[in-house]
Amino acid sequence: VENRLDHQLVEVTTRWACIEMIKSGITTFMDVLEGPNTIPGALDIEAEVIQKAGMRGIISFEACQRLNKENGELGLRENVDFIRKNNKLDNLVQGMMSVHTLFTADKEYLIQAKKITNELGCDIHMHLSESVYEPNWSLKKYGKQPVEVYNELNFLGPNVLASQGVQLEPDEINILNKKGVRLVHMPLSNCEVGGGIAPIPSFLAKGIKTGLGTDGYINNFFEVMRGAFLIHKAYHQNPMIMPAKDVYKMATDGGAKALGRDDIGLIKVGCLADLIAINIDTPTPINSENVYDQLILFRNPNDVADVMIDGKFILKNRELLTVDEEKTKVEIRTAAEKFWKLN
Repeated sequence: VENRLDHQLVEVTTRWACIEMIKSGITTFMDVLEGPNTIPGALDIEAEVIQKAGMRGIISFEACQRLNKENGELGLRENVDFIRKNNKLDNLVQGMMSVHTLFTADKEYLIQAKKITNELGCDIHMHLSESVYEPNWSLKKYGKQPVEVYNELNFLGPNVLASQGVQLEPDEINILNKKGVRLVHMPLSNCEVGGGIAPIPSFLAKGIKTGLGTDGYINNFFEVMRGAFLIHKAYHQNPMIMPAKDVYKMATDGGAKALGRDDIGLIKVGCLADLIAINIDTPTPINSENVYDQLILFRNPNDVADVMIDGKFILKNRELLTVDEEKTKVEIRTAAEKFWKLN
């Protein structure tokens, strides 16, 4: 499917995603763009749309050798060029290196990507054991679990952000913790692909910096928070697992720390002025004992009244101030029709 993407589709789908995220109260996000036929130039197009929307984004191209080695090199170059142009500027949009998985990149390629990352002084993202496929593939190919392979390549470290982390052995979690790797939990996406339930309580107990993500599956972040709140209780048969306060933290300052940021995610001196106002109109009085449960279980994007990013309102009284929603809705429908007609 991703092979069908072109620059026009990247532009309009990014704009629509921004609309959904803003209306869901999201101020900062990290995105991995996969579209081998959109490079070069895909990240520049995506960044321009995000900047105009007034959102804060950390974006990357998912470099891999899935098509061929030449396209893999183009993917690395796309990231390098964007990072060099943007990461030293005071922009809302910055870049991150990204690779896919062990099964779409050989060891030399992964070593090369990490070397470039260290030279640029940026972060690198990867998907990690989203289902049993990658661990089984790694055991067959290398005789080791994925994290063990990455560790032997000196790939792991505090500048690594791993998505998913579903099918991990306890020893792998210990290695990730020791190396300071950060993680993103994607509960609804994990359910949608049948990948399993990530051992998030173990991550949090060890102090691994863990945020919440969507993997592009759904941008209703209240649903994502509810998913994280509920599925672990069912899986562990323990209603005390993953309390609402922990989930809220993963969605705010915990998520910021997972992105390597300590200047967002909290309201305090020294942090950037990111705020959202949520209407709380419930028959139950809101207090310090129930505010997190009320927010996660009973609020939705329709309750997000205002969104401020870096001191600028981009949503006020439910009205988008930076993006034309109706125009974009027409464009996205036209783009979708075009997309599904492509061979």
